[in-house]
Amino acid sequence: MHKITYNDKSYSCEKDETILDVFLRNGVEIPFSCRGGICHVCLLRATDGDIPGESQKGLKQHLINLNYLKACKCVPEGDLNLSPTRSEDMLISAVVAQKEMITPSVCRLLLEPATHIKYHSGQFINLKNSDGDMRSYSLA
Repeated sequence: MHKITYNDKSYSCEKDETILDVFLRNGVEIPFSCRGGICHVCLLRATDGDIPGESQKGLKQHLINLNYLKACKCVPEGDLNLSPTRSEDMLISAVVAQKEMITPSVCRLLLEPATHIKYHSGQFINLKNSDGDMRSYSLA
């Protein structure tokens, strides 16, 4: 049995149990959605311990370098200390290169991100302005 520490509390991890399952069993609330490793909603950051490679498959290299893992895919091989995601690790800068009103209530923005963004049809991004306000937008 391994010990999972999150927000200064420790939890026991049963054999072949994911971190998400440990948290759900113990009433620990973390964001999650697909439970299959696709959506990346359940990302956590390891501050100590060995991260199983399977729990980082599909993550961008900068998130791997920062010790992020998918709680739904992580079956610990030892004790782990975890912390929530940091917003500064999840955000990238972009400039609005073009703004076009399609209808009175629909606007098309052309963004020029500081780094390449990989996405699939149907996904969305959250845009945060300089005032800290954040909204979700569909990508096309």
